[in-house]
Amino acid sequence: MSYYASIGAVRIQTWIAQSASKLALVRGASVLLSSKTANSAVSEWLAKHHRTVRVAEDAGDVDGVVVLVSNDKAALRAATEALLAKLDSDIPGLQWEAWIAEGGSYLQAYESHGDKAADYRSLPPLTELGLARTCDFCGVEPAIGPLKEWEKDGQAGPSCLARKAARDKEEARARNTHDEFWNEIPGSWPREFESLAVFGGTHQGATEQEAVGRTDSRSHLATVAADGNGIGALFRMIAQAKLPRLRADAVRLLNEATRSAVTEAAKACGTDVSTMAVIPHYVGGDDVFVSVAAPSAWRFAVTLGEQFEELRTHLAARVTDDIEGAEGLRAAIGSLGLGIGVAFARRAVPISGTSEAAHAALAAAKASTRGGASAIGWVDLTFAADKIHTVEVSSASGELSKVVPNDVFKLGPSARGSLTDLVRSAPADLGDAVAKWAKRTGNTVSAAAVPHLPATLSRARWWPDLPDEDIDEETKEAS
Repeated sequence: MSYYASIGAVRIQTWIAQSASKLALVRGASVLLSSKTANSAVSEWLAKHHRTVRVAEDAGDVDGVVVLVSNDKAALRAATEALLAKLDSDIPGLQWEAWIAEGGSYLQAYESHGDKAADYRSLPPLTELGLARTCDFCGVEPAIGPLKEWEKDGQAGPSCLARKAARDKEEARARNTHDEFWNEIPGSWPREFESLAVFGGTHQGATEQEAVGRTDSRSHLATVAADGNGIGALFRMIAQAKLPRLRADAVRLLNEATRSAVTEAAKACGTDVSTMAVIPHYVGGDDVFVSVAAPSAWRFAVTLGEQFEELRTHLAARVTDDIEGAEGLRAAIGSLGLGIGVAFARRAVPISGTSEAAHAALAAAKASTRGGASAIGWVDLTFAADKIHTVEVSSASGELSKVVPNDVFKLGPSARGSLTDLVRSAPADLGDAVAKWAKRTGNTVSAAAVPHLPATLSRARWWPDLPDEDIDEETKEAS
């Protein structure tokens, strides 16, 4: 029997969003987490300092998660404590938890530990009482040194300094190797959130933005958070069936599928682009946290959900008929999906705030299908910050491809605005009011569409390829 130690970061996305005002520092956090917790980096450190302990390769390679294994429990405990101290130093401000359990495989150790409390918790140090200058970049930590990022000079805390160093190191490596993280995503990296909002996803040589339901859409960003549906239940089934090889395959395939889904969804926003439309902040396991230029948000979200579901095919191929409970496993795999939350906001709104809104929308999306089919929840912080709408990915996909027609998406901007005002006035009989409006203006809105009008009109504010001009019949009222 062996002993396993599982070390995982806590509240990763909150920590990443901490340097809310600077895209380069947010990206630096992503690079820092990925580079310091990669299996290769930890293995190199273990070879120098704890040779009887190794990385458990069957546990996968996920950013923010490290699993160690050894036949010597005391040696494993010492390595775990030393690694936690190292991670605390290398990645300031991030919290960690760890547990140790015995098992013939990581799967057995994981099952043995179950829901027990963590053996270790590494919390950020408390600052001493007294007057102190706070970090000019995140406003959270005490400032300890100077930092210059793009056009801003200031005093920074330890986390922001570490993020800047990681970002600079990545840029230097990219210049030398012509490669960098997420180089599969078309376009160049923007320096600031403003650049992402204004230029993200714009075509090479383009002089006009893509038509969406808002004329000022190039001053907005979308924050997207996603989390798998049914993943936890599937892994519990695999654990109960004692299938360590299938679990190892599932961890690897899940990580690959999520990363591939983000890449393909970004490509759906345009391949011949000057500036990336999508900036990944964290992609690991079934978790996604990205910023998207607002005009590209719906294409990204819909494609993300569709591509993630490709995981079903890859996992099902690993379940052979000789596995006990194969039918139940296939059923669980067939019900996997992705919950997606989107928050639209002006580019000046800190990502720490939009992240919270995106996660609230994510929770609504998962609840709308009871953690089953892929769904998107969204909130428009510029229009109705207290209202979250949801739609299943399959429905949105049909409308995006125009296979399924949507009356609202055929309307010109004046007609959409007029209809929005009507819906917001909350008439006693909305169906009757819409029918009269349609007759008066010469538009068509089916009775079946009426119950969904608030959500559909909200979507139309950011939906791609809408008519950007009115025609006479749409705006002319009958006398």
